[in-house]
Amino acid sequence: MASYDVNSHDPDPQPRYDMIDSNRHGTRCAGEVAATANNSLCAVGVAYGASVGGVRMLDGDVTDAVEARSLSLNPQHVDIYSASWGPDDDGKTVDGPGELATRAFIEGVTKGRNGKGSIFVWASGNGGREYDNCNCDGYTNSIWTLSISSATERGEVPWYSEMCSSTLAATYSSGAINEKQVVTTDLHHSCTAGHTGTSASAPLAAGICALALQANKDLTWRDMQHIVVRTARPERLSSGGEWRVNGVGRNVSHSFGYGLLDACGMVRLARAWRTVPAQRKCELAAPRPQRAVPPRSHVTLQLDVGACPGVNYLEHVQARVSLSASRRGDLRITLTSPAGTRVTLLAPRAHDSSRAGFNSWPFMSVHMWGEAPLGIWQLEVSNEGRYMGRATLQDWSLILHGTSTPAAKNDPVPFRNPIVRNKGNATRPVMVQQGRKNSRGKLIPIVPTYSVGLVKRKKNKNSKNSNRNSQKSKQGRPATRSPLESTTAKTVVSTAADLSLNLRGDLADPLADARGRKMSNLFEQYPKIQRIYPAPLQANAGPLTQWELIFYGTETPPHEESVSQENNSLEPNPEKAKPWSRPKVEEVPHNAIEDDMALVWHDTHTVRDSGLSKAAESEASTSSGCSTHSPQSPLHCLECSKGMHLFGGRCYRKCPEGTYASEVLTERSSRRRNFTYLEVGPKKKRFPLSKTEADDMEQGQVKSPLICLPCHYTCAACTGPQNYHCQTCPEDAQLVNQTDTELKLYCYPSAVVPQITEANWHYKMNVFLSIALFIASCISLYCLLTVVFKKFGCCRGKYDSNLMMYHKVAPDDKSISAMEVEDEIHKALGESSDDESEDDDLNL
Repeated sequence: MASYDVNSHDPDPQPRYDMIDSNRHGTRCAGEVAATANNSLCAVGVAYGASVGGVRMLDGDVTDAVEARSLSLNPQHVDIYSASWGPDDDGKTVDGPGELATRAFIEGVTKGRNGKGSIFVWASGNGGREYDNCNCDGYTNSIWTLSISSATERGEVPWYSEMCSSTLAATYSSGAINEKQVVTTDLHHSCTAGHTGTSASAPLAAGICALALQANKDLTWRDMQHIVVRTARPERLSSGGEWRVNGVGRNVSHSFGYGLLDACGMVRLARAWRTVPAQRKCELAAPRPQRAVPPRSHVTLQLDVGACPGVNYLEHVQARVSLSASRRGDLRITLTSPAGTRVTLLAPRAHDSSRAGFNSWPFMSVHMWGEAPLGIWQLEVSNEGRYMGRATLQDWSLILHGTSTPAAKNDPVPFRNPIVRNKGNATRPVMVQQGRKNSRGKLIPIVPTYSVGLVKRKKNKNSKNSNRNSQKSKQGRPATRSPLESTTAKTVVSTAADLSLNLRGDLADPLADARGRKMSNLFEQYPKIQRIYPAPLQANAGPLTQWELIFYGTETPPHEESVSQENNSLEPNPEKAKPWSRPKVEEVPHNAIEDDMALVWHDTHTVRDSGLSKAAESEASTSSGCSTHSPQSPLHCLECSKGMHLFGGRCYRKCPEGTYASEVLTERSSRRRNFTYLEVGPKKKRFPLSKTEADDMEQGQVKSPLICLPCHYTCAACTGPQNYHCQTCPEDAQLVNQTDTELKLYCYPSAVVPQITEANWHYKMNVFLSIALFIASCISLYCLLTVVFKKFGCCRGKYDSNLMMYHKVAPDDKSISAMEVEDEIHKALGESSDDESEDDDLNL
């Protein structure tokens, strides 16, 4: 019931075997999801207890009808649809689902799985090399799909990965040539270790979603996306993903979404998950701006959202844009939320030279998940063309999807970090979709309230309605105006003066305290304080009625010196002084907001923990071997005692696994300039100095602290940072020495060691044969030249001997006497004289 051959119109999706195994894609993806346990053939699937079906639809003409038939196959029986296909990833295509496929998506999420909605998992695309953008792929750019990108085994961005704001999360896949790939089943009942690309990432995500459904079969398609957002883990991914912090303190990236999928975290959260509130939508259409965007310039437009009926907590945000351009690939489009979250909806694509532009294309972003929609939204269109190419923004609108109440009980309250409104004449947007109305026919806007306190209080009669006064203005009227009065749109050319701290793109820690705390109006003008104590939406609704003063500190001095109460001087206190050590802090299990000041959430209030755990206190009382602590962070060590190794701000007697011991030498000159030497093995390298610095250098005090530096990622233990400094390898790898002249030990997977050995043997044999062939050629050439010269020399010798025989008078011929020789000479002279006389007579 879960399999069908759409190309051949039969229920058997058996792949077609050919010389290149072109139908292997589906078999490999299916093995990742549900390969049975203990199969003795290949790797086990992520959800090995799940059933998997196959749909053969790419081995023929892929039309809108074929896509719709594939996406709507038995939606009451199939729970998850994993798709690793889409438009061409050539960096110039803009395409999406047709009318029938779109209808299949809508029917799937509304009626599939008995109304809970089919779950569509989609690969984000492999167009990274072509600078493609997955927001130009209408399948991954859809709110109905769970878009998945890839990460290498080292947590880096793969060369094929695309960056876009619609990516929700990532899973592991292939990377560079020397990095591991995905192991899965293959055609001919075999196993492969070479499955690659985002095509391998999407099935892994589908298998993890299947595990969550096994834990809670009542999850809806939106529940699954909420669980992914809350449990994805960004800490194991590199900063190359350009991480930012959104308006509710979650880390998010254009390359990895909210981080790596966490199967354990998703299953745990799924067991206790309650269905999210109903999805609401409001669309705000800006007036037709008809703004021209010249080359090397940009246009900024603002839309002031004062009311979005039914939507107080955002999920998906779509910016529907229509524009024309002489070269579509030169455009860059960014969107900034009222909380200051800036996303890139479209990045320049070097290969896209189309003049078609965009016609109501819905650019989607998931980076504002959980934020409040009210405030000023800012759209910026940049034209990075260098020639006469112009672009014109025809119109744009915002489509905000979300809920009226929080999806989870302890969800953080979104805060406002508003964009500065530009001066100019404001125009009213068009409310495309209306919300609920009261008896008078007016819209009833729903505004989120801020009921988070700093300490836990006992309930009393007054505290029950403590927020009632803050909902109204001083005149007793509702603080929120009607939608047509407060929802305005403006078009400006210059950028806003202050967009918030998040617009800088810095990698900040999650905003642990951005939970809607109350503060005095005196500090609302300072952006840094706004970052910690954001102003609530109804800050102007009433006067300040209470405030609190909180002191943070320690009971005992942090160092071995204490303050004497008598003379107010520093003196040693050996009884109370205890060396510092870093307490054990559990790793953050998910991408939720973590308070770095030990705040614990109970419902909508925060409560201060009484202190560290007993284990942490016990460890803190023991010596850590640290001799110098950081003044900013007393738990962070800067220098260790003699014989100890410094690594990650802590001291170790031996370097941890995966690191090696190194020595750093520091020399000081007369001008107190520091120069660092790095010693690796027998060699010591020094940073280059200029001639002036070298002349000025004077040998001073030298310290030799031991530090631990990370090994190459292929080594389990090493002696240096390079990949040939390995001492031991992981369990699935072996040490290989590729050179005979010097010892260079590499770690290679055990499966490829025989191939490497064979390749080395072939290389040596080729070198030997090449040398032998060269020597044989030289010998043959020498012999040939010798024969030729010998033959030429013999002929010339015979010719010379004949001449000599012809002119030579044999000295040993004693039969001829001297008188005979003289007579012969006279006869010859006489004959010659007679001839001359005859010639003279003839002349006369």
